[in-house]
Amino acid sequence: MEFVTLILLSVSLAMDAMAVTLSNALCYPNLPQFKKIMIPVSFGIFQMLMPVIGYYLGSIFTDFLLRYSDVVVLIVLGYLGIRMIIEGVQELKTPGGCEYHEDALAWKTIMAQAVATSIDALAIGVSFAALNTGIWGPAAIIGIITAIICAFALQLGSKLGQHFGSWAQILGGIILILIGLKTILL
Repeated sequence: MEFVTLILLSVSLAMDAMAVTLSNALCYPNLPQFKKIMIPVSFGIFQMLMPVIGYYLGSIFTDFLLRYSDVVVLIVLGYLGIRMIIEGVQELKTPGGCEYHEDALAWKTIMAQAVATSIDALAIGVSFAALNTGIWGPAAIIGIITAIICAFALQLGSKLGQHFGSWAQILGGIILILIGLKTILL
């Protein structure tokens, strides 16, 4: 695969992760530094691992996973999006809900988001296996580009979230739901 093609593929795979990261940062603009580092890293790692998994599993489980991946993504992101919208509306009624607290954006939530946004990369791994090409180099590039894009989205979302507060959280929830619906409708 040509390097330019791989870069474009990596950027396109990173778009869902970027949108989810932006959504998180809109709601929680004052995340601790450790989470500001670990969110892009987590998304990057999963975007790197999924093509590798797809590559080695080939068609054994991929048909099953891909058959239901759209529904899984819709359920996970839809649930998280609805929860963010509800929290945003509650914040509008009683200020203080979108401020960062210990339970906000828990690790299990971040991991669920990372898995849900990287399922498309599983199919890419199957494609690499079908092309009989290596996977580790391309997977690393996919992961690194995803992490970089998510780091920029986190910075942008934090700045916007500080200005728009609860409305940003509601917008973030809507973005998550739209990403989930996109997987079903497109």
